[in-house]
Amino acid sequence: MNLKELEDQVRALIAQGRKVEAVKRVRETTGWGLKQSKDYVDALSEVVQEVGRNDPCPCGSGRKYKHCCGRKR
Repeated sequence: MNLKELEDQVRALIAQGRKVEAVKRVRETTGWGLKQSKDYVDALSEVVQEVGRNDPCPCGSGRKYKHCCGRKR
């Protein structure tokens, strides 16, 4: 997995409110320590904007957010 794919996955996890899983994914993929991984995720989370319910889902499914990751279960 290259860094661009990792960044896309991390952004999708952040948009879903799953920041801890994003840090874990960065640590597993890169082998970085906890602080460096957390700093990377924090830097990406500052750039991520709020997803509207009618916007395309950030996970890349092609569906609207309200019908995909934003769905209440």
